[in-house]
Amino acid sequence: MTTRAWMVALAAVGFAPQIVQAQSAPRVINDPASLDWLYYGSDYTVKPLTGVPISGGAAVEVKVRRGSQPYAAGTNILLTAPIVKGRDYAIRFWARAVKSSASDGQGKILVRFFRNEEPYNGFGDTTVTVGPEWKTYEVAARATMDIPANAGVGLQLASVSQTLQLGQAHVVEGSMTVTPNAVKPTGDPLPPQLEGKGELLNVPTNRQWVTYGNAQTSETTTTDVYTRQATLLTVSQAGKEPYDAGANAPIAGAVRKGDRLLVAVLARAKSAETPNGTGLVSLRMQSNKAPYAGWGEEAIHLAPGWKLFQWRTTATMDLPAGGGEVAIHTGLAKQQVEIGPVYVIRLKGD
Repeated sequence: MTTRAWMVALAAVGFAPQIVQAQSAPRVINDPASLDWLYYGSDYTVKPLTGVPISGGAAVEVKVRRGSQPYAAGTNILLTAPIVKGRDYAIRFWARAVKSSASDGQGKILVRFFRNEEPYNGFGDTTVTVGPEWKTYEVAARATMDIPANAGVGLQLASVSQTLQLGQAHVVEGSMTVTPNAVKPTGDPLPPQLEGKGELLNVPTNRQWVTYGNAQTSETTTTDVYTRQATLLTVSQAGKEPYDAGANAPIAGAVRKGDRLLVAVLARAKSAETPNGTGLVSLRMQSNKAPYAGWGEEAIHLAPGWKLFQWRTTATMDLPAGGGEVAIHTGLAKQQVEIGPVYVIRLKGD
């Protein structure tokens, strides 16, 4: 049985046609298998539960005391994609109330889509009433803002003193309800140039990159290309070496010496002080531990338009699972470049 707390946050004026048309096919944008959510507040306790008769089979029990505001204690579910203004979002989660000080004896959860950094701007604030039996609860909203980084869904729990049990959650983009088809956790589709080439070794939507360089700043941006998220790297002065500035994108899978690899990067230059006006970056495969052993220094030249750059290379060393990265060096030019998704593919036949 599903209790739906429908809420559509619409702008005060009609959306422009291009925003309405920005809806995409529904897709999951969180990790439903994880209950490692971010709890906060000064007066709460959490304990894990197993063998629970809900999808996923696990839950957490959280006890909170009533606060001065609902957000005095709660938990945040971080998303794996940015939130884009004008698109539809929905969350469905399992919950039950064990105990509540509310007059009706029911649990209270304020659900909110938001940016997990000050000033915590958000939308879709909706309070759901939680009964004593396990049920799924759903909240939906149309985004009234872009949240290019640190997007999440907050469950604010301090409206009343209560003990709640919380289970698996699905957050979807592109729908006002979490349908069975939407909850299949498929990733963003590969660009057609890469389809069928081999085994994808990294997670292109993972933007937990390491950026570095005294002359470089970085900013997360929202785009209309694959994964809809990029990193804008601004280099204020050219360095002596390519690695004087850059960004490292993690590789989750293992690479074996002799593997034939395809490394693809979707990127563009916003500006560049180079002889031909194109951005200048280079790609290197390397360990993520000092002294950062690796191979390659493949130069690519970035134009103002988005382009998928492909580098074929052969691994000269092993990189263990989670121990490799693609280094994107930006240090040789004063420039502003925008780097979208990175794809590392082990080519078929290896």
